[in-house]
Amino acid sequence: MARPKKDDDAKREHIVSLRCTEAEHTALAERAAAVGMTQSEYLRHMAVAGRVVVKHSQTDTELTTELRRIGVNLNQIARVLNTLPTGTPPALTDTLQHLQRVLFARMRAA
Repeated sequence: MARPKKDDDAKREHIVSLRCTEAEHTALAERAAAVGMTQSEYLRHMAVAGRVVVKHSQTDTELTTELRRIGVNLNQIARVLNTLPTGTPPALTDTLQHLQRVLFARMRAA
C-alpha cells in the first residue's frame, strides 16, 4: 500500500543550507540529539518558533511512572498510620515530602 500523498501546504519543497564551523556543527548535533530531534527538525523549530519543546525519552516516562507508584504506596502507608493513635512517624513524612519535591521538579522540567 502506497503512502498517502501530502497536502500541498504540508510538503517541504524548499531547501535552506548553511555553513558552520566544526564546533558549531558538533554543538548543533549534540543539542538536536539531546532533545530527540534530527538536526533539520531542531533548526526548523528554532527558526520558526524560536524555541524547542523537549521530547521525553522512554526512560524518563518509565522513571516518572515508577516514582509515581512509589508515592502512591507511601501515601497509602501514611493514611493507615494516620489512623493509629501514635500518628505518622516523622521519617515517613520527610520521605513523602522529598518524593513530592522530586516528582514536582520532574514535572516542571518536562
